[in-house]
Amino acid sequence: MNLSSRAILLASLCSWLAPLAIADEPEVSSEVDRPFCYFLPPSDELGFKDCPEGFQVTWDCAFASAFGEMVLLAGDPPRPVDVRVRTLASGHLPVLELSLDRDGVRLRGRAFATCLELDPRGALVLFVRLTASNPGSEPVPVTLGAAFQGRGEKGREPLGCPPWYQGLFLDQAGWEKGRIASDHQGGLSRGEHIVLETRAQTNLSLVALAREDGSRVLYQGSLAPGESTSVWVKMPYVPIHASRQPVRDGFARASYPDMLTRTVSFWNDILDDAALFEVPERKATETLRASLVYDLMARDIEEDGTLVQKVSDIHYDAFWVRDGAFIVRAYDLLGLHEIAEETIEHFLVHDEEGDVVSFRSHQPDSWGQSLWTVGAHYRITGDVEFARRVWPAIPPHLEAFEKACASDPLGIWPVSGPYDNEAIDGHYVGHNFWALLGLEEAAHLATATFHVEEAARISAMRRQYEATFLELLREVTLQTGGIIPPGMDDPLLGCDWANASAGVFPFRVLPARHALVTSTLEAMREYKYREGIMTYGANAFAVKEAERTGRTLDPGKLHHYETFYVTQASLARGEQRDVVEDFSSILVHTGSTHSGFEWGIEPWGDRDAGGNLPPHGWFAARYIALLRNMLVREEGMDLHLLSALSPAWIRTGEKIRVVDAPTDFGEVSFSLQTTEEGADLRLRCRFRVAPRKIRIHVPWFVDLDSARVDGLPPVQVTSGIDVSPEAREIHLAWRRRSPEPRLDYREGVRLFLDKWGNPRPERDVATIFPRLSRPVVVRADRLFLDEGVLILAPPDGRGSVLFSAPGIPPGPDSYESPLTFDKSTTVTAVTLQEDRMSAPVTVTLEKATPLAAVEVGKIARGIRLSLHAGAFSRLPSDEDLSDPVLSTEERLRIPGGAPEDDYLCVYQGFLHVPRKGIWTFFLTSDDGSRLSVGDRMVVDNDGLHARRQESGQVALCEGWHPLRVEFFERGGAASLTVEMEGPGMERQEVPAEHLYHCVSR
Repeated sequence: MNLSSRAILLASLCSWLAPLAIADEPEVSSEVDRPFCYFLPPSDELGFKDCPEGFQVTWDCAFASAFGEMVLLAGDPPRPVDVRVRTLASGHLPVLELSLDRDGVRLRGRAFATCLELDPRGALVLFVRLTASNPGSEPVPVTLGAAFQGRGEKGREPLGCPPWYQGLFLDQAGWEKGRIASDHQGGLSRGEHIVLETRAQTNLSLVALAREDGSRVLYQGSLAPGESTSVWVKMPYVPIHASRQPVRDGFARASYPDMLTRTVSFWNDILDDAALFEVPERKATETLRASLVYDLMARDIEEDGTLVQKVSDIHYDAFWVRDGAFIVRAYDLLGLHEIAEETIEHFLVHDEEGDVVSFRSHQPDSWGQSLWTVGAHYRITGDVEFARRVWPAIPPHLEAFEKACASDPLGIWPVSGPYDNEAIDGHYVGHNFWALLGLEEAAHLATATFHVEEAARISAMRRQYEATFLELLREVTLQTGGIIPPGMDDPLLGCDWANASAGVFPFRVLPARHALVTSTLEAMREYKYREGIMTYGANAFAVKEAERTGRTLDPGKLHHYETFYVTQASLARGEQRDVVEDFSSILVHTGSTHSGFEWGIEPWGDRDAGGNLPPHGWFAARYIALLRNMLVREEGMDLHLLSALSPAWIRTGEKIRVVDAPTDFGEVSFSLQTTEEGADLRLRCRFRVAPRKIRIHVPWFVDLDSARVDGLPPVQVTSGIDVSPEAREIHLAWRRRSPEPRLDYREGVRLFLDKWGNPRPERDVATIFPRLSRPVVVRADRLFLDEGVLILAPPDGRGSVLFSAPGIPPGPDSYESPLTFDKSTTVTAVTLQEDRMSAPVTVTLEKATPLAAVEVGKIARGIRLSLHAGAFSRLPSDEDLSDPVLSTEERLRIPGGAPEDDYLCVYQGFLHVPRKGIWTFFLTSDDGSRLSVGDRMVVDNDGLHARRQESGQVALCEGWHPLRVEFFERGGAASLTVEMEGPGMERQEVPAEHLYHCVSR
């Protein structure tokens, strides 16, 4: 597909967003050459540390609050300044920068939000400066201004405002009754509330308002060649009533230049206090700094002065233990321990005297997350007083855990219903990972606070729990070939979540090199990656099983921060290349302001996160942890440095710096300066408790010849060296391999845009960076009558196919297309290219004996339906059913009289098959469904899930065949579609003329 056709496709994809079509929609080529924004309709936030709210900067560059939105205007005629690609001042400060050329005028904008007096309880005010300059050789007219309007609909989050905070500034009755008016001095008000104020340089004149309702302020003038002019706009998040005179006075005094200086200084002071992780790739470093800012903006002060860590002020403006736990960990990893401890307070429940008595609990996985939050904070700070203060919350927490497990037949964390992670009704693998980590942290805190007997009891409890859980895990993974699934009851159900970590990070349940870890990570990368990151939908084992049986199961939409579970586990395994590819792919999926998202984007699709608007605080925290761990991480009693480095970071003359990075052992600082012959590493550590050793990893793309430690004679080494905690100067002599891999962010952007802008069917959709992918299955007769055909091809046409099948000796030149078989055969094939081999693809072709038709007596058109009431999470057996409501239906659809929720439909009758052959059935449902022909279960789409399609094949003789279709609806949306295709029949809904029921035999 060429660029012009891609533009046409984009216009078609985005037509439903009207008027969301981006005014400056880029060509693919232009996206390579400027700051890259993954999101076609982006969303940004401007806020202030601990302030309860923040402004959303929408896809079309409106500055939105809960009370309306401000739009900058420029041009002739005046129209919105709708810049898609925005950047941050200094690369990471929350000062948004805009750039646009229009009508012969160069427009530049800067916008930031800050609280008056830098007090998070103070009025949050947006400050904007819009500058116009004339780059030409002739005078040009210029019009600049701003408008205030109601909230738009597309790409907006329904922003809120806490009543206590709103009440500080707003008179609700006056606001509701008021109308927008102008004071004719460049300000807009409504019902005695200040809405916004503007000011312009003297070479611009305020002109008559463009609309009768007074919602626009416009300035006009003329610019000589090389001349510039500016308009300043300020807008309070909550409009300020005339009765709040002190606030109005403060708002009037606040100027753009002064508040910009103070705000930048405020943020720089925080960033200067944080540990420094600096690599020679600006995008990587700036994303870490911006991520810290996003998380601090998402932390909110409450009326009583307590601080609550939210996920964002734009989307997910609420507290969750799971998100907050990782965000607290990020603060600690950056050395901001005071901020971390302030944030932890909201995880704890206090009595009237302010003493800690228990933990907050929101969802089942928060049991272990709460303990990890406080335990990890103690380990990295060594603050015994903190451990003593939180200890009273732990005994009742453990008691609740023991009661919960005692109530479960398996003796583990009990069955949980579906919610927004694994989404199953059953035993969650992830809950058990969190439980084991929580028990480990509880035992450590007991030891730290000298509760010796309790520490021994908790440790024994953990050992017993681990033994029980691992035995159950062994049993379920016997069904999956070693893939750890989301749930322990039915491995086909649920979405991959914490199980994608394979129990490695942060859980430490399984050793990194455990066979189950290997199988799980391989499956995640093979079946769940799209665009180089994870997806959220059907789990890896379910997708693999579907592929094995010739079906297609959608792995779901892109999930940005879920990727970190896999990447961190790969880091612990020493799989450097995978880590660096993941890291760069993660960066490709951020905005030009370094914001990450949650999920919801269709792979290789419209790059629209829909309602899951960035920035996302959990993504920010997990990015901080990944980059930190790539440079500095703990593993038991050992300290690991430089675990995974991008080739771009160690080009000759480049430097990596880490300053005052906290670890469980104490603070670590180092610099790595690369030279033509290798690199010089200088260590400066302040250990509280010295590690057993320091492991220095060597990049996979160099050959390490020797290492000299503190001037001692060089030693021969291979993939890395171990040095003592006292080591200070290490000289590494290495040779770079050729060609050196290109795995940085800019290369990732180029490759992504090439694949996205020029899609081809044979291209690997799982990754951005070139990898040796499995052979493409062009055709596979997975079920056949006389002769089965298999056609394989190397991906992207590169390399060759090596296959093995019974009776055929494998060899590098043995594959000839097509392969034909006259009996059931299983074929395994890999791609070969130079000295690399891909993961295998396995295809089974089964020679089928068609099911014989049955004799029927008197029959009539239509299929019989039994409708049963009941709340099911799986299709029940017949003995578990209530008395049915019986009817005869024309088609296999949800009947018109079905209740809204909680019912089961069982259709039974006969299907008339017009021709002998292989028939394919497609079953799409929300929730579970199943289709059987005769005694053969053909399609299994059981379980609680959103709308999902499964398919299956069966060989049938011409004639009548018993048909049974089961479907249940538990809650939410409901759908059922049954389709078929076969000899002489294109895919279609099962025709009514093929459905019958028996009247008598």
